Amino acid sequence: MKIKKKFPSLSLFLAIGALSLAIPVACSENDKGASPDAGTDASAFDGSGGDALIVDAFVPDLDPAKAPKIEQILPADGPADGGKLGKITVTLVGKNFEPTMAAFIDGGVNGAVITKIDFTSPTTVKIDLPPNPYDTAPFDQANLVSLHVQVGKAKSNAVDFQYWVEQKADAKLKGVISTPTGEAYRDFDSAPFEAKVFIEGVTDKVTGKPAQLTAQIGFGRVGEDPRKDYSWRWVAAKWERDEGTDDVISGRIAPPIKQQYDVLFRVSTDGGGHWVYLDTDDTNPELQLDKVAKLSVSDAPKGYCQDPVHCITNRFEKVCDVKTDWKANRCIACKVDGDCTSNPTASGNKCTLTGSGPVCTCAASTDCTTNPGGHACVQTQGGFNVCACNTAQDCDWKNGEVCGQSGFCEPPPPTP
Repeated sequence: MKIKKKFPSLSLFLAIGALSLAIPVACSENDKGASPDAGTDASAFDGSGGDALIVDAFVPDLDPAKAPKIEQILPADGPADGGKLGKITVTLVGKNFEPTMAAFIDGGVNGAVITKIDFTSPTTVKIDLPPNPYDTAPFDQANLVSLHVQVGKAKSNAVDFQYWVEQKADAKLKGVISTPTGEAYRDFDSAPFEAKVFIEGVTDKVTGKPAQLTAQIGFGRVGEDPRKDYSWRWVAAKWERDEGTDDVISGRIAPPIKQQYDVLFRVSTDGGGHWVYLDTDDTNPELQLDKVAKLSVSDAPKGYCQDPVHCITNRFEKVCDVKTDWKANRCIACKVDGDCTSNPTASGNKCTLTGSGPVCTCAASTDCTTNPGGHACVQTQGGFNVCACNTAQDCDWKNGEVCGQSGFCEPPPPTP
């Protein structure tokens, strides 16, 4: 049945409008919208997927320059079942984060809206991701999802997160770690670990690195299962060579703490959705936590380096001398004269091999005219000459420099 609409008079319309401005309007729960583009009440959600978003039409738009931005997500992948805790804690690094912002997986699909955010600073937050929102227990489905955060109506950019599942090794895809033990200095790359990988129809047919192969090396606390513990750290492994029907891959680890770690490789043929874990025993397709490789970590000796960047803060020894024995690497003063002339704080302009190693030396005071260590060419106890000082006159004394006990010019002492 059609109902004929009757329009009110203009005077009645204005009266009703004025009344509506004077009386607060309340809406029921059923009047609240569910658009993830609207502002959010962060207290209304727990990430369990049950509630819809609350629309706050009065949240002002942010200046685009103040919109949140995600620059990195750590880690960028995790087990589809959420691991041993049933959730995956990730750290977002970026800018313009707010304590009241919410996070969305694929725009909030399947209730994947997260508002319990551990706000550390405007540049760092931690978020607990749920198990794969596209799957249910036992969570055997891999999915690549996107994650963004939102402050009011202002959305951040989206970053990818990979939910992965374990794939059992079999006759068609298997491998073994061929380096069971390794060593490293804390905060430096370890000696390389190697593993062999066989993929039927690929490693036995293709010469060179196969496009289907994705490989990683990881390390974690002793006894922790990497399939359940997302604290394991994974980095890309390197393809090394063909070896019969296998491919050889390698990887290095930079451990942050002086202790022992478990080490494993994992390989995938679908870009990281399904991982096959490799241990040191290729006779059993199951991952055996008592067959992992081991990494022992100790403190680096003084002056150790693997790259010139490790020597950059030194005054004299700015060249990294890399040896065949990686433990013998050291920062040195020079290998050629050019190392001396390119170092503004070198002790001379000529590279000389002395009993204490290579040293940048001088032949006369004219070689030291602009040298910050001193304007005199001074003979050392070792019998070689370096730019140094005998008195403050050999330094920039007009600006307060002094000749220090080390024999080199030093900045003026601080004013009491």
